[in-house]
Amino acid sequence: MTPIGPRAANGPRSINATRAYRRRPGVDWIGHIDVDEFLIPTRSLAEELANVPDANPTARIRPIEALAPDPGAQESPLYFKGCHVRPKQRGPETEAIYPTFGAHLSGGFLSHVSGKIFVRTGAEDIKLRIHNAFENNVQIDNSHTLPQTLLAHLHAPSWERWLEAYRYRLAQGSYRSELKGAATAGTTMNALFSMIEAEGGETALRAFYDEVCTATPALRKRLAAHGHLHKIDLDLDAKRTAHFPDHA
Repeated sequence: MTPIGPRAANGPRSINATRAYRRRPGVDWIGHIDVDEFLIPTRSLAEELANVPDANPTARIRPIEALAPDPGAQESPLYFKGCHVRPKQRGPETEAIYPTFGAHLSGGFLSHVSGKIFVRTGAEDIKLRIHNAFENNVQIDNSHTLPQTLLAHLHAPSWERWLEAYRYRLAQGSYRSELKGAATAGTTMNALFSMIEAEGGETALRAFYDEVCTATPALRKRLAAHGHLHKIDLDLDAKRTAHFPDHA
Protein backbone atom coordinates (compact mmCIF):
# COMPACT_ATOMS: atom_id res chain seq x y z
CA MET A 1 0.00 0.00 0.00
CA THR A 2 1.14 3.58 -0.54
CA PRO A 3 2.43 5.31 2.61
CA ILE A 4 0.80 8.64 3.41
CA GLY A 5 2.17 11.43 5.61
CA PRO A 6 1.66 11.25 9.41
CA ARG A 7 -1.94 11.53 10.56
CA ALA A 8 -4.06 10.55 13.53
CA ALA A 9 -4.11 6.91 14.58
CA ASN A 10 -7.39 6.31 12.73
CA GLY A 11 -6.37 8.46 9.74
CA PRO A 12 -5.82 7.58 6.07
CA ARG A 13 -2.94 5.17 6.65
CA SER A 14 -4.95 3.08 9.10
CA ILE A 15 -8.01 3.19 6.86
CA ASN A 16 -5.98 2.05 3.85
CA ALA A 17 -4.34 -0.76 5.83
CA THR A 18 -7.70 -1.98 7.16
CA ARG A 19 -9.22 -1.83 3.68
CA ALA A 20 -6.32 -3.88 2.27
CA TYR A 21 -6.78 -6.45 5.04
CA ARG A 22 -10.51 -6.83 4.41
CA ARG A 23 -10.05 -7.31 0.66
CA ARG A 24 -8.72 -10.83 1.27
CA PRO A 25 -5.21 -10.11 -0.06
CA GLY A 26 -4.32 -13.77 -0.64
CA VAL A 27 -1.44 -13.83 1.86
CA ASP A 28 -1.13 -15.25 5.37
CA TRP A 29 0.11 -12.02 6.98
CA ILE A 30 -0.22 -8.31 6.24
CA GLY A 31 1.78 -5.43 7.69
CA HIS A 32 1.94 -1.64 7.40
CA ILE A 33 5.49 -0.43 6.74
CA ASP A 34 6.24 3.23 5.95
CA VAL A 35 8.40 4.45 3.07
CA ASP A 36 11.27 5.35 5.44
CA GLU A 37 11.22 1.95 7.19
CA PHE A 38 13.08 -1.14 6.02
CA LEU A 39 12.77 -4.75 7.18
CA ILE A 40 16.14 -6.25 8.15
CA PRO A 41 15.77 -10.03 8.58
CA THR A 42 18.70 -12.27 9.49
CA ARG A 43 16.74 -15.30 8.29
CA SER A 44 13.83 -15.79 5.91
CA LEU A 45 10.98 -13.57 7.09
CA ALA A 46 8.49 -16.04 5.61
CA GLU A 47 9.99 -18.82 7.73
CA GLU A 48 9.98 -16.66 10.83
CA LEU A 49 6.31 -15.79 10.37
CA ALA A 50 5.47 -19.43 9.65
CA ASN A 51 6.90 -20.33 13.08
CA VAL A 52 4.73 -17.86 15.00
CA PRO A 53 2.51 -19.90 17.37
CA ASP A 54 -1.03 -20.34 16.06
CA ALA A 55 -2.44 -18.63 19.15
CA ASN A 56 -0.74 -15.35 18.22
CA PRO A 57 -2.72 -13.21 15.75
CA THR A 58 0.09 -10.63 15.47
CA ALA A 59 3.88 -10.55 15.38
CA ARG A 60 5.81 -7.41 16.33
CA ILE A 61 9.02 -6.14 14.75
CA ARG A 62 11.23 -4.02 17.01
CA PRO A 63 12.60 -0.74 15.60
CA ILE A 64 16.06 0.74 15.33
CA GLU A 65 16.61 4.39 14.36
CA ALA A 66 19.16 5.67 11.87
CA LEU A 67 22.03 7.87 13.04
CA ALA A 68 23.50 10.61 10.88
CA PRO A 69 27.09 9.93 9.76
CA ASP A 70 29.82 11.44 11.90
CA PRO A 71 30.99 14.58 10.00
CA GLY A 72 34.63 13.82 10.83
CA ALA A 73 34.58 10.19 9.71
CA GLN A 74 36.71 9.01 6.79
CA GLU A 75 33.92 6.70 5.68
CA SER A 76 30.22 6.90 6.41
CA PRO A 77 28.73 3.50 7.20
CA LEU A 78 25.11 3.64 8.28
CA TYR A 79 24.72 3.17 12.01
CA PHE A 80 21.46 2.64 13.86
CA LYS A 81 20.58 2.93 17.54
CA GLY A 82 18.39 0.48 19.42
CA CYS A 83 17.03 0.45 22.95
CA HIS A 84 16.08 -2.04 25.63
CA VAL A 85 12.67 -3.64 25.21
CA ARG A 86 11.85 -3.35 28.94
CA PRO A 87 10.94 0.23 29.94
CA LYS A 88 12.36 -0.14 33.48
CA GLN A 89 15.80 -0.91 32.10
CA ARG A 90 15.42 1.38 29.10
CA GLY A 91 15.21 4.52 31.25
CA PRO A 92 18.54 4.23 33.11
CA GLU A 93 20.31 3.08 29.94
CA THR A 94 18.95 6.01 27.96
CA GLU A 95 20.17 8.52 30.54
CA ALA A 96 23.62 6.92 30.48
CA ILE A 97 23.82 6.91 26.67
CA TYR A 98 22.45 10.45 26.16
CA PRO A 99 23.66 12.41 29.22
CA THR A 100 22.00 15.75 28.38
CA PHE A 101 18.66 14.77 26.88
CA GLY A 102 18.22 11.09 27.79
CA ALA A 103 15.96 11.78 30.75
CA HIS A 104 13.37 13.22 28.35
CA LEU A 105 13.43 10.46 25.73
CA SER A 106 12.30 6.85 25.57
CA GLY A 107 15.31 4.89 24.35
CA GLY A 108 16.84 8.00 22.83
CA PHE A 109 14.40 7.71 19.92
CA LEU A 110 12.70 10.61 18.16
CA SER A 111 10.04 8.37 16.64
CA HIS A 112 8.21 5.28 17.83
CA VAL A 113 9.80 2.63 20.07
CA SER A 114 6.88 0.22 19.62
CA GLY A 115 7.82 -0.92 16.12
CA LYS A 116 5.31 -2.34 13.66
CA ILE A 117 3.23 -5.51 13.51
CA PHE A 118 2.22 -8.16 11.04
CA VAL A 119 -1.37 -9.38 11.41
CA ARG A 120 -2.69 -12.80 10.40
CA THR A 121 -5.27 -12.52 7.66
CA GLY A 122 -8.66 -14.19 7.67
CA ALA A 123 -10.26 -12.71 10.79
CA GLU A 124 -13.64 -11.02 10.37
CA ASP A 125 -13.56 -7.81 12.41
CA ILE A 126 -9.99 -6.47 12.30
CA LYS A 127 -9.06 -2.79 12.32
CA LEU A 128 -5.41 -1.92 11.73
CA ARG A 129 -3.68 1.03 13.32
CA ILE A 130 -0.12 2.22 12.70
CA HIS A 131 1.42 0.21 15.56
CA ASN A 132 -1.42 -2.05 16.72
CA ALA A 133 -4.55 -3.86 15.59
CA PHE A 134 -8.03 -4.26 17.06
CA GLU A 135 -10.34 -7.25 16.88
CA ASN A 136 -14.01 -6.65 17.70
CA ASN A 137 -12.91 -3.18 18.87
CA VAL A 138 -10.52 -4.64 21.47
CA GLN A 139 -6.78 -4.02 21.05
CA ILE A 140 -4.89 -7.22 20.33
CA ASP A 141 -2.16 -8.07 22.84
CA ASN A 142 1.02 -8.16 20.73
CA SER A 143 2.77 -10.79 22.81
CA HIS A 144 4.98 -12.26 20.09
CA THR A 145 8.07 -10.52 18.73
CA LEU A 146 10.03 -11.60 15.66
CA PRO A 147 13.52 -11.97 17.16
CA GLN A 148 15.41 -12.20 13.88
CA THR A 149 13.93 -9.20 12.07
CA LEU A 150 14.48 -5.50 12.81
CA LEU A 151 12.70 -2.43 11.49
CA ALA A 152 15.33 0.08 10.34
CA HIS A 153 13.72 3.52 10.53
CA LEU A 154 15.30 6.47 8.70
CA HIS A 155 13.39 9.03 10.74
CA ALA A 156 16.26 11.53 11.12
CA PRO A 157 19.10 10.31 8.86
CA SER A 158 20.70 13.75 8.48
CA TRP A 159 20.45 17.14 10.15
CA GLU A 160 19.25 18.76 6.92
CA ARG A 161 16.50 16.20 6.28
CA TRP A 162 15.36 16.25 9.90
CA LEU A 163 15.21 20.05 10.03
CA GLU A 164 13.32 20.12 6.72
CA ALA A 165 10.58 17.91 8.21
CA TYR A 166 10.70 19.44 11.70
CA ARG A 167 8.13 22.24 11.29
CA TYR A 168 5.56 19.97 9.69
CA ARG A 169 6.03 17.27 12.31
CA LEU A 170 5.74 19.83 15.10
CA ALA A 171 2.50 21.32 13.75
CA GLN A 172 0.74 18.40 12.07
CA GLY A 173 2.88 15.29 12.18
CA SER A 174 4.49 12.96 14.68
CA TYR A 175 5.58 15.77 17.06
CA ARG A 176 2.21 17.54 17.24
CA SER A 177 0.99 18.53 20.68
CA GLU A 178 -1.65 15.85 21.19
CA LEU A 179 0.84 13.00 20.70
CA LYS A 180 3.24 11.77 23.36
CA GLY A 181 5.61 10.20 20.84
CA ALA A 182 8.95 8.95 22.14
CA ALA A 183 9.06 11.36 25.08
CA THR A 184 9.10 10.09 28.66
CA ALA A 185 6.10 10.18 30.96
CA GLY A 186 4.79 13.61 31.81
CA THR A 187 5.87 15.34 28.60
CA THR A 188 5.50 15.19 24.83
CA MET A 189 7.92 15.53 21.94
CA ASN A 190 6.16 18.78 21.08
CA ALA A 191 6.79 20.22 24.54
CA LEU A 192 10.40 19.01 24.56
CA PHE A 193 11.29 20.51 21.20
CA SER A 194 9.39 23.72 21.92
CA MET A 195 11.35 24.11 25.18
CA ILE A 196 14.70 23.44 23.48
CA GLU A 197 13.98 25.89 20.69
CA ALA A 198 12.66 28.57 23.03
CA GLU A 199 15.85 28.41 25.08
CA GLY A 200 18.37 28.44 22.23
CA GLY A 201 16.74 28.47 18.81
CA GLU A 202 18.12 26.40 15.95
CA THR A 203 21.54 26.25 17.64
CA ALA A 204 19.99 24.39 20.57
CA LEU A 205 18.10 22.07 18.24
CA ARG A 206 21.39 21.27 16.49
CA ALA A 207 23.05 20.51 19.85
CA PHE A 208 20.19 18.11 20.59
CA TYR A 209 20.56 16.46 17.19
CA ASP A 210 24.32 16.13 17.55
CA GLU A 211 24.01 14.32 20.89
CA VAL A 212 21.03 12.11 20.10
CA CYS A 213 21.14 11.47 16.36
CA THR A 214 24.76 11.69 15.14
CA ALA A 215 27.08 8.67 15.05
CA THR A 216 29.97 10.30 16.88
CA PRO A 217 32.65 7.95 18.27
CA ALA A 218 31.48 8.75 21.82
CA LEU A 219 27.85 7.90 21.10
CA ARG A 220 28.76 4.73 19.23
CA LYS A 221 30.89 3.64 22.19
CA ARG A 222 28.07 4.21 24.67
CA LEU A 223 25.53 2.43 22.46
CA ALA A 224 27.85 -0.53 21.91
CA ALA A 225 28.48 -0.84 25.66
CA HIS A 226 24.75 -1.46 26.13
CA GLY A 227 24.35 -3.67 23.06
CA HIS A 228 22.34 -1.08 21.11
CA LEU A 229 24.64 -0.20 18.20
CA HIS A 230 23.79 -1.63 14.78
CA LYS A 231 25.76 -1.23 11.55
CA ILE A 232 23.72 -2.01 8.44
CA ASP A 233 24.44 -1.66 4.74
CA LEU A 234 21.02 -1.06 3.20
CA ASP A 235 22.49 -0.93 -0.34
CA LEU A 236 19.23 0.57 -1.62
CA ASP A 237 20.51 1.37 -5.10
CA ALA A 238 21.41 -2.26 -5.76
CA LYS A 239 18.08 -3.50 -4.38
CA ARG A 240 16.12 -1.01 -6.49
CA THR A 241 18.02 -2.08 -9.60
CA ALA A 242 17.37 -5.75 -8.86
CA HIS A 243 13.62 -5.32 -8.39
CA PHE A 244 12.97 -2.37 -10.73
CA PRO A 245 15.58 -2.62 -13.51
CA ASP A 246 13.73 -0.09 -15.69
CA HIS A 247 13.61 2.59 -13.00
CA ALA A 248 15.26 5.81 -14.17
